[in-house]
Amino acid sequence: MVLLHIARKMYPKISAVYVDTGLEYPEVREFVKQQENVEIIRPKMNFRQVIIKYGYPMIGKEVAGCVYGARRYMEKLLEQEKNAESGGKVSNYSHMADLVGIDRRDDKENELYKSLIRGEIPSTDIKTPARYLIFHGKYPHKENGVETSEYSKMYNKERYRFFLEAPFEIADRCCSIMKKSPMHGYAKRTGKMPMTAQMASESRLRTTNWLKNGCNGFDMKSPISYPMSFWMEQDVLEYIFNSHIPIADVYGEVTADFGEAQPQGNTMDMGIFDVGKPIFDTTGCDRTGCVFCSF
Repeated sequence: MVLLHIARKMYPKISAVYVDTGLEYPEVREFVKQQENVEIIRPKMNFRQVIIKYGYPMIGKEVAGCVYGARRYMEKLLEQEKNAESGGKVSNYSHMADLVGIDRRDDKENELYKSLIRGEIPSTDIKTPARYLIFHGKYPHKENGVETSEYSKMYNKERYRFFLEAPFEIADRCCSIMKKSPMHGYAKRTGKMPMTAQMASESRLRTTNWLKNGCNGFDMKSPISYPMSFWMEQDVLEYIFNSHIPIADVYGEVTADFGEAQPQGNTMDMGIFDVGKPIFDTTGCDRTGCVFCSF
């Protein structure tokens, strides 16, 4: 709403697009319907269909994607064991390496990683199935040039290894299928490029993308503009508070805690630094998203 408010000051007729996944808070959905010049689009699959076909979102996108790939690796490994096959590249090996703590840096010299690529998990006991070490083994590797049997800190997701045996599938596909895909389809159909309000402070991945592409990724495969990348959450709340723009009821109201200081007009006139500024907050939810999500 902040980005739309800023954009429509300069371009009053600029359109907005909302993906109705059916997973947002009802108050957000109803709020969108009340806004002018908003096109509502929908995904081809609903959440239930995504879960059944791919799996449930758990922990975070990186973990869920890693587990999904590692489980596909296990399926291929078990198939090879059943058919007494060996050799050949096993797909999703990098996901399995991350999940069991095998360092995949310097992979040309890393024999352990190369054996994982071939599905040849090293074992001291030839009668022990390869999958035993995947579930229970520790793998030696180098950390800063020193041999250690501890898990690799760079890629290690070992704490989530138990998900390999979870009685349900886990995947990171819901966002791509339910949000990104409809938006990419809309862009392709209309020729319009997106401008979104995501901020670098929201996640490590968004920080990385901002450092790589800046606020305007015009040269990206799918061009996109992130003009609020350098904003912080306090900046957003301050803008809403001073500009009196409407927000969905689920957030309540934006409040300002001035402490012992006395409020002096528009706090946005105080400059870019936070010295002397109040702390802004919401009386309701501070963030919303897909209400059934476990990320």
